[in-house]
Amino acid sequence: MKPLNNISTEFIKHYFAAKTKHQIQSPFVYELMSEVLEDDRYFYAFDDMANFYIWLAQFKKEISWEDSPKMVKTAFKNLKVEQLIGQFLFKMANHYQYQNIVEFGSGLNGVWMAQAIPNSKFLLIQKEDDWANVLKNYCDNQSWNFEMQIENQWNPNINILVKIPCIDVLIFDGITINNDIQVTFEQILPYLTDNSLVVINHKNLLNPNIWHQLKGHSRVKRTLDLFQFGLIYFQSEQPKVEHLQMIDQSWKPWARGFFK
Repeated sequence: MKPLNNISTEFIKHYFAAKTKHQIQSPFVYELMSEVLEDDRYFYAFDDMANFYIWLAQFKKEISWEDSPKMVKTAFKNLKVEQLIGQFLFKMANHYQYQNIVEFGSGLNGVWMAQAIPNSKFLLIQKEDDWANVLKNYCDNQSWNFEMQIENQWNPNINILVKIPCIDVLIFDGITINNDIQVTFEQILPYLTDNSLVVINHKNLLNPNIWHQLKGHSRVKRTLDLFQFGLIYFQSEQPKVEHLQMIDQSWKPWARGFFK
């Protein structure tokens, strides 16, 4: 994945703290960086998603949004997942064969991932019904080979496995969900296994304390901070807890393990 266009003070701090794949010892993380983050292949689905984005950006239909009307194109402008991030999510699902996805967010993160695996299942938990239905109707009309379901609110008393057989990936989007991430994370933990992944997109928009508290949870064994997004793993076989700040090697081409 290529460098970001906009460089903030926060990113500069991340840049100096982050390591490349050549500066870490974990084979798992090395593989993730090499075969997913730094994979420059272009997949057919990227064109489909580009067309989807064009359609959303031009769609003038008015929908209800927090009890007031808003154009779909306006909502999309605020909620969209950057295409480079979306492509990374697609490649993650493709590489690790993540098939069952739950998202608390815009829904666009989950669509990127669900596109990667035929017959995957995607559950979007989104209180804005009109927006969620716009996404679902488009996906259904395209006959994309995944099943999308919608819940308009999260209720911890509902058995989520009635909707989806398991949770391979749980997505939180910092644009649409912020302070209640921690509460929801605790509530949904019983549904997560050692093999589940939690993705937090737009992590850089969150209060930093949220990320630090999620990292500190007793079940969390590994986290990867890639600035715009964070990855949380529960791999119980992991001998020790590991928290890494990582960066694409294109940002630090000289860092090939000499300064561990």
